Amino acid sequence: MKNHKFNMVGLSKLAKPSLYATVIILNIIVLTFVFRSLTNKIRKTESLLAFKWGEQALELPTTCSISGDTVGVLKGKHPLTVMVFFDSLHADQIRQIDLMRNHYMKNKNLKMIGIFLGNNSEGGKLINDYDIHMPVIADPEGEIYRRFRFHVEHKNGGTMIVDDSLKVRLYFRSIISENLLEQFINRKFQAFEHSPEN
Repeated sequence: MKNHKFNMVGLSKLAKPSLYATVIILNIIVLTFVFRSLTNKIRKTESLLAFKWGEQALELPTTCSISGDTVGVLKGKHPLTVMVFFDSLHADQIRQIDLMRNHYMKNKNLKMIGIFLGNNSEGGKLINDYDIHMPVIADPEGEIYRRFRFHVEHKNGGTMIVDDSLKVRLYFRSIISENLLEQFINRKFQAFEHSPEN
């Protein structure tokens, strides 16, 4: 019986209010950390969901481009803005798209830009080696990729077209062929010509 009493006394000494408070505080800290981690994961996943047709895209004002041109994706700027997201593995595809772009050089209704997942020196070399003329923005940290909901890790690049109100008209998590891109642009230009406003 004495041993039993001794054990009970020992446990009661351990069970002080400060011990309870410490355990509660530790639990709150752990739960807060878990909650924040889950919330950040959900936000990150939601932020990288693909744009839907007609959804409002972000403005992208910038004067920093590899080719030296001032580049801006802004409301009211161009009826169509084509953004092609790529890295050095897609140089041949970008070259073909750039050749197609030459057909529209004098057309003020279209703006085409490349978003290069790399730094200025890498992009500059690629532009020179492949004789690319469209404005190309360097995106070494993948910030622009993420803003426009493309995964930096995937290797397919991306194609996005927005209108002058920055509504999404085309969104692919890959670089579409220059022929398909040209067909889409021509269809949109025909729609502009037949619209009641013109």
